[in-house]
Amino acid sequence: MSYIVDRSYTALNTAPRASLITRLKARLATRKQHQQLKALTNEQLQDIGLTRCDVNTEISRNMWAI
Repeated sequence: MSYIVDRSYTALNTAPRASLITRLKARLATRKQHQQLKALTNEQLQDIGLTRCDVNTEISRNMWAI
C-alpha cells in the first residue's frame, strides 16, 4: 500500500507562520514606540515637531490597522 504525502500543505503552512511572527514583532515595536512617545514631555514633542494631539491620535489608532 502506498501513501501520498502532500508536501505543499506543509510549505504553505510554514510561510504564513513566519509572516505572522514578523507582523507580531512589528506590532510590538510599534507599541513600544507609542509608549515612548506618550512618555515625552510637551517640550520634547515640540523639539521633534509633534504636538500632544498628534501623539494621542497616533496612539489611539488600532494596533492591527497599522
